[in-house]
Amino acid sequence: MSARPTRPVTTEEIEAFQRDGAVLLPGVLAPEWVALVADGLEEYFAERSSRSSEAVIRGATVRVDHLLASRSESL
Repeated sequence: MSARPTRPVTTEEIEAFQRDGAVLLPGVLAPEWVALVADGLEEYFAERSSRSSEAVIRGATVRVDHLLASRSESL
């Protein structure tokens, strides 16, 4: 799974992000990455501990910001 975007982010998208604080970037992430993120978030919310920045997954406490990296050999 490649960590590179599937297409470049446009100047208009960057400007929209700077203006609005969020932007939809269709086609930037490969479907495999979208699936990985969706699975990781689903698992996080299903097994969340009382601390909002951590989840208990398979008996181990994992920080949310490390969740995807721990699930992908590419990172």
